[in-house]
Amino acid sequence: MCAVVCVHVLVSLLAPRSFGLTAFGDLTQCVLLFSATLTIGWNVRAGNNKKTQFFWALMALGCGMWLCSQVLWTYFEVYMRQEVPNPFVGDVILFLHVVPMMAALAVQPHVQRNDHSLRLVSLDFFLLLTWWLYLYLFIVIPWQYVSPDEVTYGSSFDLLYACEQIVLIMAAGLIWKRSQGSWQNIYGKFVKATLLYGVSSIVAGVVIDLHWYYTGSLYDVPLVAAMGMFAIAGLKGRAFSIDQADDQARGRDHSMWTARLAMVAVFSTPLMVAWAEFGGTARPRVRSYRLVLTVGAMVFMGALVFIKQHWMDHELLHLLRLSRQNLDETCKLKDELENKEQSLRWHSLELQRKNLELQEISFTDSLTGVWNRRYLEEILTAEAGQVLRNYERARGAYLH
Repeated sequence: MCAVVCVHVLVSLLAPRSFGLTAFGDLTQCVLLFSATLTIGWNVRAGNNKKTQFFWALMALGCGMWLCSQVLWTYFEVYMRQEVPNPFVGDVILFLHVVPMMAALAVQPHVQRNDHSLRLVSLDFFLLLTWWLYLYLFIVIPWQYVSPDEVTYGSSFDLLYACEQIVLIMAAGLIWKRSQGSWQNIYGKFVKATLLYGVSSIVAGVVIDLHWYYTGSLYDVPLVAAMGMFAIAGLKGRAFSIDQADDQARGRDHSMWTARLAMVAVFSTPLMVAWAEFGGTARPRVRSYRLVLTVGAMVFMGALVFIKQHWMDHELLHLLRLSRQNLDETCKLKDELENKEQSLRWHSLELQRKNLELQEISFTDSLTGVWNRRYLEEILTAEAGQVLRNYERARGAYLH
């Protein structure tokens, strides 16, 4: 991967702007993204639990969507031999491919979590995906289709995309600090990759709007390095995913912040309604579009929240049933122990009584019922011992 990046730097410095340079840059990025998707996706098969497999599947989905956007870009520049139109039809894919990566970080495979928690995290992922898609449709799409405006479209996309990249970088850094062992090494690769990717994306967006960008230029170097870093992270995770339990952190579940973010996304929609109706200087067509979009998003996200609440209620009832069963079993075991303790006490008393009976039988004559010789020997021995002890005690007192 490092060799590919070095070759790209040399070609960018030495080769003039041409179709060959464009084709080289596009195909190099396609190959790197395909490698990243392949290496990360392979870890899905190597994972030994659902959470680890889900993490790698989401990362592979994010890289795969990124690859689709790059293939569309290559189609225009290499196959059609024309400049990519601005606005670009693949921008929505390029924007949304970051969301699965955020969700993968939220899974946190280094923290032990049950299947029910993983299912709720999956639903939170769909809530966040819906929210980011809603933001894109609310902020960017009006200037692409409803009321086309290239300048406003470019600035809106760059601002929203930069916010998304910043959130991804912060999430990766936070998870990296909380992890340990081999997972910390893997997260470190993702932190470097997301940092390079975020910086290169923001810079590329600005130079594209200024019409300074061309594929294969030096502006692509950090982007190519980020793609290579994602592929390296996939290679690092391959061996670790096979046996990841050794470094798995045991602690409390950190998924609450994901659920809170999802709830914040849901509760932010009324604010967007206020913005659509009263904020800014958007045209009436744009305001009407945003109002309809927001109502639809509220209905859809409300349905997801209803499903999540249904799952949580179902799980709560299941836990209550298990708790009642455990309580009944505990009471049953307690009763059994008390019965056994009472039975042991009765057997102990019975054994003492039998021992007394045996002792009495051994000290009496079976025919006459009077004390026998053994009883006399026991009594005389005990009395003689007592007399000797009293004598020794009295003698010692006299001598002193």
